[in-house]
Amino acid sequence: MANKVLIALVSAAVVVVVFLAIFLPVYLTQRAKDEPSTTIKDIDRFDCYPDLDLKVNSTLCEKRGCSWRSASLAGAPQCFYPDNYGYQISEQPTGTNLGWEARLTRLEGIPSRYGADINTLKVEVEFQTDYRLHFKISDADNARFEVPSDAVNIPRPTSKASNPMYEVTYTQNPFSIKVKRKSTGVTVFDSSVGGFTFEDQFLQISTKLPSKYVYGFGEHNHRRFLHDMDYKTWTMFTRDVAPVDEWNLYGHHPYHMCVEDRENAHSILFLNSNAMDVTLQPTPALTYRTIGGVFDFYMFFGPTPENLVSQYTEAIGRPVMPPYWALGFQLSRWNYLSLDRVKEVVKEVTDAEIPFDVQYGDIDYMDRWMDFTVDETTYGTQNLSDFVDDLHSKGMRYIIILDHCIGKEVGYEPYDLGLTQDIFVKTKAGANLEGEVWPAVPSSVYPDFTLSDDVTAWWTQLCDDFHGKIAYDALWIDMNEPSNFVPGSTTGCEENKINNPPYLPNILGRMMGDKRGLYDKTICMDAKQSWGDHYDVHSLYGHSMSQVTFNALKTVFPTKRSMVLSRSTYVSSGAYTGHWLGDNQSQWRQLPWSIPGMLEFSLFGFAYTGSDICGFWFATTREMCLRWSQVGAFYPFARNHNAKDFIPQHPTAFDPEFTANVKMVLEIRYKLLPFLYTLFYEANTKGTTVARPVLHEFPEALGMNIDRQFLWGPSFLISPVLDEGMTTVEAYIPDARWYDYHTRKEVDSNLRGTTTTLEADLLTINLHVRGGYVLPFQEPATNTVYSRVKPMGLIIALDDDLKAKGNLFWDDGESRDSIKDEKFILAEFDVTTQNGVGTLNIIETNGNKYTDPDSLAFQTIQIMGLTTVPTKAKENNVAIPPSNFQYDADTKVLELTGLDLLISGTHTVVWEPRKPKLTICFGGRTSLLIMVNKALVASVTIAAVVVVFLAVFLPVYLTQTSKDDGKEPSEYLTPDQQFYRDVNDEDRFDCFSDLDTPASQKLCEARGCFWKPATLAKAPVCFYPPTYGYQMAAKPTDTNLGWEARLTRMKGIPSRYGADVNNLKLEVEFQTDYRLHIKISDADNARYEVPSDAVNIVKPTKKPSNPMYEVSYKHDPFSIQVRRKTTGVKVFDSSVGGFTFEDQFLQISTKLPSKYVYGFGEHNHRRFLHDMDYKTWTMFTRDAFPIDDSNLYGQHPYYMCVEERENNAHSVLLLNSNAMDVSLQPTPALTYRTIGGVLDFYLFFGPTPENVVSQYTEAIGRPVMPPYWALGFQLSRWGYNSIDRVKEVVKQMTDAQMPLDVMYGDIDYMDRSMDFTVNESSYGMQNLADFVDDLHDNGMKYIIILDPGIGGEIGYEPYDKGLAQDVFVKMENDEILKGMVWPNVTFSVFPDFTEPDTAAWWTELCDGFHDKIAYDGLWIDMNEPSNFINGSFSGCEDNNINIPPYVPNILGRTAANRLGLFTRTLCMDAKQSWGKHYDVHSLYGHSMTLATAQALETIFPRDRSMILSRSTFVGSGAYTGHWLGDNQSLWPQMHWGIPGMLEFSLFGFAFTGSDICGFMFNTTREMCLRWSQVGAFYPFARNHNALSFTPQHPTSFDDEFTANVKMVLEIRYRLLPFLYTLFYEANTKGTTVTRPVLHEFPMTLGMNIDRQFLWGPSFLITPVLDEGMTTVDAYIPNARWYNYYDGMEVAFSLRGTTTTLEADLLTINLHVRGGYVLPFQEPAQNTVYSRKNSMGLIVALDDYLKASGNLFWDDGESRDSISEQKFILTEFNVTTENGVGTLNIQNKVNQYSDPDSLAFGTIQIMGLTTVPTKATYNGIQISAENFDYSPTNKVLTLKGLGLLISQSHTVVWEP
Repeated sequence: MANKVLIALVSAAVVVVVFLAIFLPVYLTQRAKDEPSTTIKDIDRFDCYPDLDLKVNSTLCEKRGCSWRSASLAGAPQCFYPDNYGYQISEQPTGTNLGWEARLTRLEGIPSRYGADINTLKVEVEFQTDYRLHFKISDADNARFEVPSDAVNIPRPTSKASNPMYEVTYTQNPFSIKVKRKSTGVTVFDSSVGGFTFEDQFLQISTKLPSKYVYGFGEHNHRRFLHDMDYKTWTMFTRDVAPVDEWNLYGHHPYHMCVEDRENAHSILFLNSNAMDVTLQPTPALTYRTIGGVFDFYMFFGPTPENLVSQYTEAIGRPVMPPYWALGFQLSRWNYLSLDRVKEVVKEVTDAEIPFDVQYGDIDYMDRWMDFTVDETTYGTQNLSDFVDDLHSKGMRYIIILDHCIGKEVGYEPYDLGLTQDIFVKTKAGANLEGEVWPAVPSSVYPDFTLSDDVTAWWTQLCDDFHGKIAYDALWIDMNEPSNFVPGSTTGCEENKINNPPYLPNILGRMMGDKRGLYDKTICMDAKQSWGDHYDVHSLYGHSMSQVTFNALKTVFPTKRSMVLSRSTYVSSGAYTGHWLGDNQSQWRQLPWSIPGMLEFSLFGFAYTGSDICGFWFATTREMCLRWSQVGAFYPFARNHNAKDFIPQHPTAFDPEFTANVKMVLEIRYKLLPFLYTLFYEANTKGTTVARPVLHEFPEALGMNIDRQFLWGPSFLISPVLDEGMTTVEAYIPDARWYDYHTRKEVDSNLRGTTTTLEADLLTINLHVRGGYVLPFQEPATNTVYSRVKPMGLIIALDDDLKAKGNLFWDDGESRDSIKDEKFILAEFDVTTQNGVGTLNIIETNGNKYTDPDSLAFQTIQIMGLTTVPTKAKENNVAIPPSNFQYDADTKVLELTGLDLLISGTHTVVWEPRKPKLTICFGGRTSLLIMVNKALVASVTIAAVVVVFLAVFLPVYLTQTSKDDGKEPSEYLTPDQQFYRDVNDEDRFDCFSDLDTPASQKLCEARGCFWKPATLAKAPVCFYPPTYGYQMAAKPTDTNLGWEARLTRMKGIPSRYGADVNNLKLEVEFQTDYRLHIKISDADNARYEVPSDAVNIVKPTKKPSNPMYEVSYKHDPFSIQVRRKTTGVKVFDSSVGGFTFEDQFLQISTKLPSKYVYGFGEHNHRRFLHDMDYKTWTMFTRDAFPIDDSNLYGQHPYYMCVEERENNAHSVLLLNSNAMDVSLQPTPALTYRTIGGVLDFYLFFGPTPENVVSQYTEAIGRPVMPPYWALGFQLSRWGYNSIDRVKEVVKQMTDAQMPLDVMYGDIDYMDRSMDFTVNESSYGMQNLADFVDDLHDNGMKYIIILDPGIGGEIGYEPYDKGLAQDVFVKMENDEILKGMVWPNVTFSVFPDFTEPDTAAWWTELCDGFHDKIAYDGLWIDMNEPSNFINGSFSGCEDNNINIPPYVPNILGRTAANRLGLFTRTLCMDAKQSWGKHYDVHSLYGHSMTLATAQALETIFPRDRSMILSRSTFVGSGAYTGHWLGDNQSLWPQMHWGIPGMLEFSLFGFAFTGSDICGFMFNTTREMCLRWSQVGAFYPFARNHNALSFTPQHPTSFDDEFTANVKMVLEIRYRLLPFLYTLFYEANTKGTTVTRPVLHEFPMTLGMNIDRQFLWGPSFLITPVLDEGMTTVDAYIPNARWYNYYDGMEVAFSLRGTTTTLEADLLTINLHVRGGYVLPFQEPAQNTVYSRKNSMGLIVALDDYLKASGNLFWDDGESRDSISEQKFILTEFNVTTENGVGTLNIQNKVNQYSDPDSLAFGTIQIMGLTTVPTKATYNGIQISAENFDYSPTNKVLTLKGLGLLISQSHTVVWEP
């Protein structure tokens, strides 16, 4: 008993222990989770109560659901967020083509902050490029304001980054997002700190930072470049205020850089224009709080700071390129008081010979401070005009100020015109808002510069007209924050949450007496502008004015660069304007503040910046103005500007010493202007900085906060004195070799990387040149007109390796398009030193396309840092005389003078030291002091020489022996031998590609090639030497489009097949800026070329002005290289050997810039991205099933390559119709081998994939525009067998109300499968005619098949007429070639569609048959041409045409008896009008398409018909659609259809698709359902089935199957207006309809996304393609996306990722991209009925709550509706401000009278971030029953609208 009790007790104890062991930790952990305030450290707290209007206490804090606890860390908040605050992911993120997206729902139990919570959010993550990540968080259900793309247009890539530098993860509950740098694992963004809030007018998100090294955010008067992280808040909201404190200033730049360590930096743009606070704290972390818009972040990953600026400006726009004169010194003053005083100052400055280029006119030149007027009393229009003309005559310029405001005065032209054109900002009530600014009239009005075209026209007219009076040179735009001297307006502002939002950032003027709000010194926030409420676009006002002014100056100065200088700026303003740092003060403290300001604007993408020299406000002092003039001489924008009533401060305002010193520093500036101008060129083309932080070049300076020095570019260091009374300066010497600019002495190397004290008396500014760089200079003059004709020179500062480099950009200094047109000189300098001999190579790299009128030359070269004493020098191998050779032994500087090295030429300058003498030292002495006899001295000398010789050369010999490892030294080898020794396996190019004969060393070497085993699998063992091919026979000669040259075959190369073409002609044509043509042909004999009747690429008449490419060549052996100018990437390089041109074997290889190759066809490519592992694709049209890698129906020797660098894309067309192989190899490279014709290349340079397609179709023909009905669902079967069965199927479909537009007649409708006949037994001519008429009566169409094979039967009309008209293909002996195809007669014959008479014959037949059977389109098949016997009934002659010496790897080449090229087609020596079938075989289907198009123009002269062709060639897409051939009902083929469609999009086909459910074999229910889902989104959507297999039309299975197919087809029909508009864009612009994800999201490069595709840019289709799957792995492109079905936003965290989406058997995932408007129309059973139904719009807001789109609408079939503009074209633009969304529907073309009075009845708005409560259309309130908002999905549906599509409308929704 006791034992039992004991056992029980022990057992109980064990249970208790186990229980505690398991559950106590869980309990304690849960307690810790539930009580976050006990675990959050002071430094990790994030402020929950930043409100400035209330003093926080524990009650208020806890009411917000936050924690209250005192803090020991100064500045740490007492009220802080708990961990479990914010949102959670409500459903699994879904993939997009750029990343992923997810929906967030607000966590339950969190108190509302201001009562306007957004409960459902959409997170979109886009992997845009390898170095750019985009993620956006927005309202999932309601549109919100987003920064308009018209303001900031960051191009969205088409595909996801292939190798992103970052990775993105998220936590689900509470939601947070984390971004890491892959290479280091450093977290650069981490929002898991709590406090994530998204209300209508309060958005907050915080992130931890990887370091405390944060730079940027603006515009503020930051005292230092490096931010203070001690709980510092910076507010952004544009404001007119002097930069004297830390308040918000003129610009709005929510962008910062963070340096993670000394190796890596990243930056983040928060693209939001609403008022905001950014708080920095010592965690380190930051918090964004904004009062509108969305969270729209762009992250850039560098990794260097300079990389970041380049990446950022690539996104937002490169810095503007100023004219050369704008780099000169500029002088201004507010209130000169009279023109006489201006003249007096100009005379003083010019008399003192001060360099001086620009004089300004501030508002005192105006009449009553009114824009576009002149004060006739103090200035006078004529006097001012004469003065400006006089300035011009002296080489100077004049810039006038224009303010944003327009005085309200009737009779004042700007006001009157503005009223007429209705361009002023409106009040909420619709009246013109009035305020007060400078105009001395009772009130002023404000132009709405966001009105785009209207306001641009108004402003341009005024600017242009005024320029006709006063010939100003540029415009200075001021006060454009916008400033207002009264709060809001002359009548105040309404008290509402727009003017006075619940959370008010810490803006200056937030409290206006007893009022609170945003509108102090500006206009009311509820004012209306085109882009939205002023609440949202306030900070965009100055930016929009800059854009409009920039465009106006293009009219005023159409050929010349002008200049805009704007005070208020926003993200990307730097692409349009310069910026001065505002109305600073003449105070010593402001002098150093100017440097952080410049450096920050360098980060923000501004190259042209500076501070007002000597200060604007207050009286300067002599010393201050002198020091400021010294540093100001090196501001990129160097202007001395002064305010009224203060002492003059221009350079001659003090004493002669002052004047002389300012002249001296300005002459240094002018001397270095060529260097500065080159830096601006680099900034404009590459995005580099001009005024550069030291940190950017020397990351070791991290944390040192060096902002009292700065660099020009990488190489010129400015170290000014910035403090009163100082004659020394503490200067950091970066870790490099440096030289004092003034003395040219090297800085002590011991000072590198240290801070030292430099002497700097009052007349000195320390300047240093960095070793390793060459700086071009030019002798200064009094202005740039005169300095630009002065001699040039070079400063060479050698680095530790005695090297240096640099460049010079030079144009005429002002032509607007000089860079684009490449009318400039670009000279590169490279200095090397070997054995004390220095060499300077000067190379002009731009082809010398600018003719320098001044014949400028480098006359002086200064070389600093020599380590040996030079004794002589040569220029271009000519000795420089001693008189021009000066070496300073003290400074170690060599100066060469009297040179004449034209800057447009290529030169070499060499300097050499003395020859070294052998000196033998004994005991440390250089000579013996003890006399010895001569014999002893001689003996010792000889011995010493021997010792020295052995000491020097024996190790070298032994080392070389070791290195060579038995190899011959390179100097003893020929280039071929060196190549053989050193070649890598992947760089070998196959010399024995023959398939019929195995390669052997003997055969290989007999071809003159190398034989060497390879370690790389598949690498050839027989490969070409480099010296193989041709050489240039003479120097190329110029042509009007480029140049041409003769090539001769190199001697000693064995003949391959014995028919070498020894003399070739090379033609290079620069056809357009983006198209290059290269042709290599026989110089002496004509050869076959693709006829222009087949493909007519129009040849321009003149050379382009600014090609994107440059072409170079090598002479011997000949090769050609093509580079992209912007990046230097080689896109074509044939210098790899193997170039062969024989009669029947032409081969050329090219290296590729990347492995990302797409295209070549037609094949059954399994993937869109090519496999580069020695894969050969053959092109030669062939009737075959698309089941393996063989050549198929079409021939498209065209590919696209994405270059990786900047994701640029180019494409190449080899216009050759002969059979060919294209081999891809991992070099990466490709080899063309074709058996005829010429090498005729067209290269297209994009730079985007979409650009490439547009350029290609511009050349070969835009995609055909189908009739509207052709976009409906189509149904076909081979083997209906009777008209009754066809009727039965149609009835099943219509009874099920299945959308159906087109029925097909396959060959079973024919009599014995003969064209133009009807089987009377199974169909009957009349029965079929009646059936077709009945289809027409019910809104449907009928398409018939026609094959090219014509049955050879006397009495059969097509055959008889063809004989009579001699239209059939002939044999070599002129007999008609007879073969066998479908006609069930003895033989078939083949029309020669290349013969013009054949088209007439074909038209007559088609037209005659249409009279019997009123078909609507023609399906042409079997036109490869297919032949069921090989060649002909009589065989083919055994010759080198039918069986050429080299037979590409075509299907059937290995058939019995080596059938050569004619397996299953015609004999190659058959004759056609365009040439032998050998040459034109692959053009057969194309020529049939052309003839069919001509026939249908006769049959349907008014209406568009439709052609569907199986065989195609280059340019066919301009006439026909294409289906992907006789596929099979197999699961893999469903996927293969997508790469096929995407490739044909590249080939210029918009109307493509695969046979839905498969053609051959029996499908299954699941397969057919999944195929029907994806097929509903093929542009050409047809279900087609083969003879004898189970039916597969939509009603073939069960009711559920039928219902699901109906559902997806109704989605298609609903979206047909959108799809039809895409076809219009394709037809008119060459864009793609079925679009690869890569085209929109280039960051997907390498991801090979070909299981998803897009309709246009905005509709993503993600089908299930695998059996048994109920999920699908989907890529979510880096954008905002919405589920099509419910409008729910995809989770933001999924952007740029691949995620798993649910997809049950009845679901296909469809997503709408934010930022787009998709027109739709209620579906019906066919398009005749659907086209009458009400229309609507799907508005999918992007991160900026913006969207755009368009609708093309005509009668759906008129052939000439586009050319005659008989259509409606309506554009949609959506903006959001302060939660108020505005949809502008603007009719652009309205020349079609819509008989149905179609109207937009419904509008769905997805992605709202505020809850809408009301809406209006055209000012009319929308009733409650027509207003439906889903708070769950954040979708607003407006119904009952009736907005005619032919008219313009405005729809507004408000919270």
